[in-house]
Amino acid sequence: MEKNYSKSLKIMSILMIVVGITDIALGILSVLTAETATVVIWVTAAIALVAGIFEIVAGIKSINNDTSKAKSLIILGAVSVAFVVIANVVSMVGGGNLLVSAFIAGLIVPIFYVSEAVNLKKRA
Repeated sequence: MEKNYSKSLKIMSILMIVVGITDIALGILSVLTAETATVVIWVTAAIALVAGIFEIVAGIKSINNDTSKAKSLIILGAVSVAFVVIANVVSMVGGGNLLVSAFIAGLIVPIFYVSEAVNLKKRA
């Protein structure tokens, strides 16, 4: 099992863990602070919780820069990107507005994470 150190992947791993913790906290807070718990709020909160778990797992798995895990890191990162898109679509369907800046901000860390995981796979 070869390890190939990448400082940028380590940084992205830490950021994924932070984003995951933030997603979980925001998912819980959205339910607790809602005046009325609608289906959209529950679905969005559930997506945030699951996305947060995926992001934390992705961050923990990639912290060691293990090239043998590169493919699974790419998949976890892609799933995280998909959750951002799904959460925004659910919000729009439920009557919310698409905040382009929030949408782009939500995609930045997972996309850079996938990019670094692809680079790790290339070095394998």
